[in-house]
Amino acid sequence: MNRQRTFPVKTCLMMTLVLAVGFLTTVTASAQSVSLLLTFDTEDANDQNPLISPGAPKSSGIFAQGRDGNLYSTTSTGGLMNAGTIYQITPAGVLGWVYSFTGSGTDGIGAVGGLSLGTDGNFYGTTQTGGTSNLGTIFKITPTGTLTTLHSFNGNDGGDPVAPPVVGRDGNLYGTTQQGGTFIGVTYKITPAGVFTLLSTVPEEPDAPLVLASDGNFYGTSHSGGTSGLGTVFRMTTAGTVTTLFSFSGTNGTAPVGPVTQGTDGNLYGTTSAGGDASGDGVVFKLTTAARSQFCTLLTAPMEAHLWVD
Repeated sequence: MNRQRTFPVKTCLMMTLVLAVGFLTTVTASAQSVSLLLTFDTEDANDQNPLISPGAPKSSGIFAQGRDGNLYSTTSTGGLMNAGTIYQITPAGVLGWVYSFTGSGTDGIGAVGGLSLGTDGNFYGTTQTGGTSNLGTIFKITPTGTLTTLHSFNGNDGGDPVAPPVVGRDGNLYGTTQQGGTFIGVTYKITPAGVFTLLSTVPEEPDAPLVLASDGNFYGTSHSGGTSGLGTVFRMTTAGTVTTLFSFSGTNGTAPVGPVTQGTDGNLYGTTSAGGDASGDGVVFKLTTAARSQFCTLLTAPMEAHLWVD
């Protein structure tokens, strides 16, 4: 049974003030500047010159920095067959071409989530559709553009993967899909050689990639599911045991679509795309990885800050 402790408005306002002052101090001290490296041109999605238009990223897919120092990612459309691309960009903004998906489906269609760098120096990713059953694939690609389809999902072992798999301490890759069997969402393990293992089910519809934490476990979010159907934060061991750590209920956030990040204090930090106060524009949250899980809305708490203790 959960016990809820409520902090008064004054405490919440003080928390908000401290965070705001810290943010302003950081911005002032760093004097940061922004440089535009590349503008995607969606009107040229079918351009036959891929160096001009690799398409447009559907979502904020992961950038993976290769051992050559360049950055690699994906687009879900564009390329020679408008089936998506893998592209390279230097830190200086020079665009390079890596791979154009064929559109036939054998190598996958719609690489939405970006790439992860493996311990072998190659990149790993997923496509939402395509493959032998048109339910998506897991692929490996070298920095020079040689793509290998490692696995095609068939529904029983998952389907519709959005995020790329991430590397565990054992060198294998771990990921999630939004479909699978009679459940919505599964977790899996795959070796760099393509040996696939279905691990378990997860709360409904995970969008974001898993995050490897300092305890060796993986942490993720789902934008639906949980006790209120409004999203969760969950933990997964390398053996595939999944534990729901927190279920969002609306006033403390709704529908997290991004990953969590582990801070230097060991806690997890993330955002939700909706929920919170009357504006419903989302929250920033903190969650401990210990058995005594805690949640606190930061910056967006309307009148009170809440701390849930399991």
